[in-house]
Amino acid sequence: MRDTAATSAQPAMIVMSIWCSSLSLSSRSLAIALVICVTLVYFSYSFNACLLASISRRLQQ
Repeated sequence: MRDTAATSAQPAMIVMSIWCSSLSLSSRSLAIALVICVTLVYFSYSFNACLLASISRRLQQ
């Protein structure tokens, strides 16, 4: 089972390494992109948590 997980994660790592090597971003713009991505992930998780809480409250009524 460990082999299938490693092979499924391998293409993503290859794509990331190709993307990082092909783009010559400065460290400042890379940091800005990272902050934007982390912020978007945080807001999507909080929105999903709110949505799930609302759905579970409606189902319990």
